[in-house]
Amino acid sequence: MPSKRALIFLACVVSASSITTFATPARGADVDGFVTTFDVKPERFAADGKNDFFVLQPGYQLTLEGNVSGRPMRLLVTVLDATKTIDNVPTRVVERREIVDGQTVNVARDFLAIDKETNDVYRFGREVDVYERDKGARLGSRWESGKDDARFGLLMPAKPQEGQKFLQANARKVSTDRLEILGVNVRGEVPAGVFEKCVKARLTAATGAGDARESSPRVQVFAPAVGLIVDGDLKLVKRSKKADPPIDPRDTDAAAKQPVVPIKLAREAMALVGADPPPRYSGSRRSTIRSSRRTSGRT
Repeated sequence: MPSKRALIFLACVVSASSITTFATPARGADVDGFVTTFDVKPERFAADGKNDFFVLQPGYQLTLEGNVSGRPMRLLVTVLDATKTIDNVPTRVVERREIVDGQTVNVARDFLAIDKETNDVYRFGREVDVYERDKGARLGSRWESGKDDARFGLLMPAKPQEGQKFLQANARKVSTDRLEILGVNVRGEVPAGVFEKCVKARLTAATGAGDARESSPRVQVFAPAVGLIVDGDLKLVKRSKKADPPIDPRDTDAAAKQPVVPIKLAREAMALVGADPPPRYSGSRRSTIRSSRRTSGRT
């Protein structure tokens, strides 16, 4: 007959073996086992950094392409050279721009920060603008940690483990994105190349108005040292470490900030290739008339 002490020890061993431990500090989970809150102090966060599956450095850009609902779509994920303090934490702005049939239809700005101790990447908020043909932009879903009972979520842990489940967005009134890690040693084949030891995950999103495409579950794949290479029907075609976000033609403020080539320089460049610039670029009509008069006087 086993002693009472032996039975207690056996029970502890069984209990410990049935629990999967993760490096990410967590405090609570919902009824489906998704971790909802995380115990990370504000001073541990930074707006720059990277882990094996997410690069949070300005200028880094991923380009994914595919067909969604029978229409060609391009997704540009760009880490911008912009920050915003949210919930007393400095966050980096990461833009997700969706382009369908050559037209920008959705621009989401995620506000992200990285834990300097664990390299886990967290999301502290999101803003979405939706573009409608001939109508311009309208405001979509918006939330920030610390406002309206919203809390920051875990976007991508530094060391994902199979079976790990967590909220990427914990804003019940606006967005509750949930990610489940399905595998951690997956082979990923996309137009940009073949990647080993990838992480495969399933994203289940319940988002407010303006982001309807994310309302149904989809599979995502993340490659080491690269990041997102598969997002539903979209696959990575290119990545760049120094890229500027595309300028939408309807964004007049952004277009106005683009450099303008001086007329003199433009004329010299056109002369080198034997091109004749239009009259309005080659000088004023008044100077042309004066030149004609001087020529007439000498004849």
